[in-house]
Amino acid sequence: MIREFNQNVYLLVLSFISFNAYALPFSIYPKSGTSLPTQVLPGEAVSAFYTITNNTGSLRNNNYIKYLPPNVTQITFNRYFPDLCGSTFNLQPNGKAGDSCTLELSITGVVNANDPIPQHHLFACFPGGATCAGTNFPLNVTLVENALVAVGSYSINAASLPGIATSAQGLTWNQQTLPLPTNIIRAFLIGVTSSGPTCVAVGEYVSNTNDVPGVALSTDSGNTWSQQVLTPPSGFSNGYLSGINCNNHICNAVGVYTNSTQQFGVARSLDNGGSWSLQALPLLSPYISGQLIGVNCSGNNCVGVGSYRDNSFLNHAAIAYSLDAGTNWSQITLPLLSGIRDAFLIGASCSGTFCVAVGEYDTNTGNQLPGIAVSVNGGISWSQTTLTLPSPYIDGTLTGISCNSNKCVAVGGYSQPGGSNVPINPAIAVTTNGGVTWSQQVLTSLPAGFISGTLNGIECSANTCIAVGNYTSSSFVDTAAVVTSTDGGNTWSQQTLALPAGITRSELIGIS
Repeated sequence: MIREFNQNVYLLVLSFISFNAYALPFSIYPKSGTSLPTQVLPGEAVSAFYTITNNTGSLRNNNYIKYLPPNVTQITFNRYFPDLCGSTFNLQPNGKAGDSCTLELSITGVVNANDPIPQHHLFACFPGGATCAGTNFPLNVTLVENALVAVGSYSINAASLPGIATSAQGLTWNQQTLPLPTNIIRAFLIGVTSSGPTCVAVGEYVSNTNDVPGVALSTDSGNTWSQQVLTPPSGFSNGYLSGINCNNHICNAVGVYTNSTQQFGVARSLDNGGSWSLQALPLLSPYISGQLIGVNCSGNNCVGVGSYRDNSFLNHAAIAYSLDAGTNWSQITLPLLSGIRDAFLIGASCSGTFCVAVGEYDTNTGNQLPGIAVSVNGGISWSQTTLTLPSPYIDGTLTGISCNSNKCVAVGGYSQPGGSNVPINPAIAVTTNGGVTWSQQVLTSLPAGFISGTLNGIECSANTCIAVGNYTSSSFVDTAAVVTSTDGGNTWSQQTLALPAGITRSELIGIS
């Protein structure tokens, strides 16, 4: 009934606008291989693609888009679509090469397919704007709030289960564990991404013989989940996935695949996590092993971060980047900074072509420093620095980061002198100028009963940032922790999530 109503509205409108044409000048259909978006998140954009075809037997020059719905703009440059319709576009006669072009639209808010105002719908016109055509496939997009989803590991004595914590606004949390799939004896979820009601988490699933990549998928904001155990690529017997990012139904995950060596692992889904293709990236010479830990994408730019190990068993910060939404990947290693013996990158966040990666850089004297790498060209080249730890801390690692424009908030853990049993304190580092300078703070006052803690992942939206990790009690029991800031990372409130019935320890690693 709704489709029929929409078509009738369009036929009426079209008869009014193009009454002097023998037939509609254009046909406008969703581009083959794409689907029209139905939801958009606040502050974000989704893309729609149409094919506009010349219906006439004549060359038609200087056509243009006369009307678009509110919250919709035309994109006139995309290097991946050489046939993209420009602000004006020429079309060859129908049936000839070049008789169509790809129309790309960016949607940032609500679009009502039943809007009674003709000017609030897509119309393409001949020059002069008197002869136009719309589409029988109008945009209909709703604004949805992202569900907060955190993932990790929840244990019953020595058996680890995939753990999920969900929240509407970050104040109260619902926790659940997922059952282990057949032949799996323990499992850990490490990375998660969410877009509207769809959430995809990745991790490591362990059997009696090997460990393999695992995926958990929810289409109802994290309430219910299905799980997949993936098979490593041919020639690899083991592996896991530790980072994931989804954008416009394309998901890219990273991790490790192992045969006689350990190699960068990537996995890609074109249907929001429903099905996957896996590949191992070849080792760069002269390195003997490599691992990817985190990944983030902004548009078609994707950056995976990790490390490569050389013949001297020294680790070098490493990057895998893609400029085509994960279809192809390039790899680079970053030179060791002066005084640094080992370098590991763990988390990454991109805003456009601006990307920041964080991790741990180990000094020649055996201390660990927070490491920062910054790229302004989508991961092609990077600058590096280490942060000077605030006194009295001598060791520190940053594991998660979230960037919006030039502002980034990173989280991790810092420790004081005193040996291996010294408590770790949750730590936060903030930059407001694209990584040029950073402010740091350490949460020294933990919730009652807890003596140590670290933060693993963070998600920021506007001035609200929510980080997750775990706190350790005086009896050495780990409990999932959530730390929240509503002023852009200046001040923080802390909470621990009570262990569910039967669970002996819990840890949250990723959040989206």
